[in-house]
Amino acid sequence: MRNFTTILLLFTLLSCAAGMAKKGKLGSQQERITAIDDNKPKDASKTVVYFFRKKEGPNNSFTFNIFVNGTIVARLKGRQFTKVELPPGKHQVELSYKEIPPSKDKLYSGKMYSGKKYANWNKMMVATGKRMRKDFTVPAPSKGPVGFTISNRDREPPQPGRFYHFEDAPVFGAKLVKDMLVAAAYVIPEPVTIDSIYTSPEDKREWNNYANSTSVADLDKYMRRNPKSPFMATAKERRKEIYDNEIEEYRAARKKNTLSGYGNYLDSFPDAHNKNAVLKRMVKKMSKRATYSLYAETHPETVKFFPKAMKLDFQLMRIGPNGMTVRDILSHAKGGLGLGMLSAKIKATNGAYKDFTIGEIKHLKKRGMKDKLIEAMINSTTEHNRQMKAAKQNKQMMAQIQELIKNSQKNVGSSSSSSSSAANKNMPVECLKLKAALTACSQAGGFLAMACKATARASFTCSMNL
Repeated sequence: MRNFTTILLLFTLLSCAAGMAKKGKLGSQQERITAIDDNKPKDASKTVVYFFRKKEGPNNSFTFNIFVNGTIVARLKGRQFTKVELPPGKHQVELSYKEIPPSKDKLYSGKMYSGKKYANWNKMMVATGKRMRKDFTVPAPSKGPVGFTISNRDREPPQPGRFYHFEDAPVFGAKLVKDMLVAAAYVIPEPVTIDSIYTSPEDKREWNNYANSTSVADLDKYMRRNPKSPFMATAKERRKEIYDNEIEEYRAARKKNTLSGYGNYLDSFPDAHNKNAVLKRMVKKMSKRATYSLYAETHPETVKFFPKAMKLDFQLMRIGPNGMTVRDILSHAKGGLGLGMLSAKIKATNGAYKDFTIGEIKHLKKRGMKDKLIEAMINSTTEHNRQMKAAKQNKQMMAQIQELIKNSQKNVGSSSSSSSSAANKNMPVECLKLKAALTACSQAGGFLAMACKATARASFTCSMNL
């Protein structure tokens, strides 16, 4: 009997200590109000479910971990509640002061200790485990929300050490749930795992965009934008894996210490965490103009680290729409096309060049660009900007553009998978999104396509030349 009492006391102390280990994160007053008032599910196929722990019996200051189908969904003390969405049907709810549910805890298995002298103890623990779990049936969304109450009740006459936690019947409907939660504090639900039933389609779609990314910056961006994502742990693991790969590949590139080695590294990791440092190393290894020209084409971001005069030249040469950049215009002029013809072609592009500064105009003239062509590019830019401003004020057109861009993003995640092209596989997510948007915009045709592309480029941050 003394051994039994000692073990019981030890179990109680350990349980209490475990209960003090982790606490649920309390929501703000505004979050509490929103959690109660916003009782419609985000996922139409699921039902909003509230778990409310009464302030009843002993140990209200200790945290109960609330498990649904083996997953912790919240950590509640007395007079606290949380809110989740569950699909209709039967779900097993379990309570524990520990990080594992009673159904997986050896303590409640009846096999914790062997020998006849522990038979009563094991039997008591099995009974305790059963009282700490219960099957609930979640109704259809149309009959929600539903509230489940968790108690800590001792029956009459008192039975020391025996508490009952699921004595109250569920309540259905917004009014009864709201009445149940009067004066209760809101606890933010715990993040859940990828395969969990709590993962919404929106969560999955967003994660699919980043799941195959090879960019640390992509994963950082995902975690900033989705701090409560159920995929947070996976995102962190994926980030570490990419970072470790980058470090390993960079060491190999440093060992070679060649332009091509650094270039191959950036081809594998276009958004590498140390990209600027690598670009600077590449530029330091350049000496001939032909080399500068080559890498300005294959790795355009090297240009920003070129020597000042050379940087200005390469930056200016890339300005303008595809097929009629400043470089193209100079080439056509040298090839014999007249000023009138080229000026007309510049005007026809309706493209955005630049309102060149005096210094840039002087540089262009040194490169052989005629005044009439520079004037044509400035006029084209002015007209382009005027039309873009008008487009932004056209609500109907902007709605159409936003719809085009939105629809283009639906399959972005699959385009970065291993089955896609090598170019897409290593492309940063923002660039994949931009590429998909530009493709969709091209199908629109005419001025709508131009306005759509301008909007897309303003919507996604991509350093690649798309």
